[in-house]
Amino acid sequence: MILFNLFSFLVILACSILLFSGVKMLEDLEFRALAIVLSVVGVGYFLVIWFQVDDWLVNDVVIISCALILGRIIGLALSSRAAVIVFCLIAALADSFAYVNGLTNMIIESYSSGEIQLLAYFSITAPFGGAEPPFIGLGDLIVLTTLFSGLNPEGETGKGAFFAPFSGLILASTVGLIFGGFPSVPFIAATTIIYVGFRQ
Repeated sequence: MILFNLFSFLVILACSILLFSGVKMLEDLEFRALAIVLSVVGVGYFLVIWFQVDDWLVNDVVIISCALILGRIIGLALSSRAAVIVFCLIAALADSFAYVNGLTNMIIESYSSGEIQLLAYFSITAPFGGAEPPFIGLGDLIVLTTLFSGLNPEGETGKGAFFAPFSGLILASTVGLIFGGFPSVPFIAATTIIYVGFRQ
C-alpha cells in the first residue's frame, strides 16, 4: 500500500510538472492558434477512444495534451483574482455534482463493475502490480492547467502558482486513498482560493 501511495504521488507530480511547464511554453500562443491545436488533439483523442487503443502511454499522452490545450484556453479568460475565485467555486460545485450523481459517478461505477472501461480513456493510468489503475482524471487535469494558466496574469509565475493548485490535488488524492475516493476539484479550489486570498 505504501508503494502504491508513493507511486501515485510520483505520477501526479509528473503530470503536474508537465502541465505547468506546458503552460509556460504556450504563453505566446494566441487563442486562434490554441484552437487549431485543440482541434487536432481532439481528433486524436476521439480516434483513441473510438478504436479503443489499448496502450496506456498513448492514452496518457493524448489526455495530457487535451488537458494542456483546453486548460490553457480556459485560463485565458481568468484575467483577475476574482475570476480565478469564481472559476474555482463553479468547478468545485460541478465536480462534486458529477462525482455524486453525474457522469463521473456513472463512469466510475461502470469501471468498477467491469462493464465499460471508459475510465481508462478519461484518466491517467500507469502499470503497477500487474494492472493499470487510474490515478487522476481528465477533468482534474483541465482544472489544474486552467489554474496554472489563470494565476500567471497575476504575477504568480513562480512556486506559488504551481503549489497552490498542486497541494489541493495531493490533499484530495491522500483523502481518496484513505477513504476510498473523493472529488479532487473542491480541494484544488480550496487551496487556490486560500492562496489567492493571502496574496491579495
